Amino acid sequence: MATELVLEPAKVNAHAFADGVAHRRALPAIYNAYPRCAVDPLHRTGQEDAEALLRPMFTTSWLVDDFMADNGFFGATTAVLSSASSKTAYGTAFQMHRRGGIEVVGLTAERNRDFVQALGCYDRVLSYDEVGLLDAAAPSVYLDYAGSAAVRRQVHVQLPGLRYSCSIGASHVDQVGSAEGLPGPKPVFMFAPAQAAKRSAEWGGAGLMERMGRDWAAFAGRAVDPRDPWVVVQEHQGPAAAQAAWQQVLSGGGDARTGHILRLA
Repeated sequence: MATELVLEPAKVNAHAFADGVAHRRALPAIYNAYPRCAVDPLHRTGQEDAEALLRPMFTTSWLVDDFMADNGFFGATTAVLSSASSKTAYGTAFQMHRRGGIEVVGLTAERNRDFVQALGCYDRVLSYDEVGLLDAAAPSVYLDYAGSAAVRRQVHVQLPGLRYSCSIGASHVDQVGSAEGLPGPKPVFMFAPAQAAKRSAEWGGAGLMERMGRDWAAFAGRAVDPRDPWVVVQEHQGPAAAQAAWQQVLSGGGDARTGHILRLA
């Protein structure tokens, strides 16, 4: 965290600019892009907290859903998502639910079951102790946001018809392990910038942002709906408060509904 960011603007145009600083030039373009708020289809004045908390994850969510649809879900009829309470996972579930044609199953910790079920974008919600209830006969894909080696093995063993195993995140950072000897398809890391580059080549950068912007408006509008928000913003001021919030999240003891906005000043 910092109070200032020093950039070297490059590729400046009416829509955006890139950070051209030497040590970031090798990164994918999406990580160096700074769109102008006035013409950014995903920006809404007054919604900055939601953008900070959800937009980076939703970009990944959107690209995962698009990648799966682009590949016909690899012939699957069921998508199983671990860490279903995480923002990136339920952003993907939101997109898949709206798309239709695929059963969306969320795996989550028992303490988060009620929250995940209340989201309404999962067709079924199972705890990690209930992996054995997954339909072994259904052709499936596994979208792994947890990164838990133990859960991944359970899913692979339970689903002999697994068509694709996609490694996306590691919310269970202390349980990450090798995929050596895993039955079924070898897990493939989902590199979201590659799908973004593919769609930018096909649709143009503006076309990609326009499509994503429409879906972001629907997702963000639902996620921060004051009548029943999926994310409740908590603001923290100063270094001590920021450190305390970080430690709470790191310990795994936070509420899935809480979004933390931290300010050093």
